[in-house]
Amino acid sequence: MRRALMRIIVVASWVSIAALAFWVPFRPLRVGGQDGPAMFDIDPGWGLTLGVLERRPVSYGPVMPESFRGGFAVDRTMTTYFPPDPEYGRYMVRASTWELSLGPTVQKHHPLFEYTQSPCIRGPKSQPYAIGIWRQVRVPYGIVIALCLAPPALHWLHGVRTRRRHVRLAGGRCLGCGYDLRATPDRCPECGLEVPPRPSLGTPAPAT
Repeated sequence: MRRALMRIIVVASWVSIAALAFWVPFRPLRVGGQDGPAMFDIDPGWGLTLGVLERRPVSYGPVMPESFRGGFAVDRTMTTYFPPDPEYGRYMVRASTWELSLGPTVQKHHPLFEYTQSPCIRGPKSQPYAIGIWRQVRVPYGIVIALCLAPPALHWLHGVRTRRRHVRLAGGRCLGCGYDLRATPDRCPECGLEVPPRPSLGTPAPAT
């Protein structure tokens, strides 16, 4: 059962490596994100991103003044702008206070991953709303490939050690250092390792 499970893990690792090498560079994988951040996203540029949403009671932000919902520029030349308006200034103060009340944005950078925590704000700009706290972990692409290579490498090392053990047992050598134990079968004179006695087949039971 253990060997079968290990083989399944190794095969899954090789499939993941093949996908990372031949599929993801041309077509990144993304799960979710249609109406917010993605729960699972992997591409060669950013690496692997895992996110989870901690849902909280919905909090609605202040409503943007009607005269400012179309944008700041009023013509195609982008040279005419709205003049300063006290109502818009009051709206910006209310919007900033609302965003600060949702909680701080936390970013932590580690050599192997990055952690980000921020309020999850959705909805139109005229009246956004917050639905919870978004937490995500981002792992570089190279580390993802290294993690996928770990199970096949461990499986190969286990096979090498098992094969070496069988060879030394068959040749009467020490399992630790490979010293010849034909003259001292109970203990290795080189490294001091005790040799366990080999199980005997025993005598067959008499026939009745």
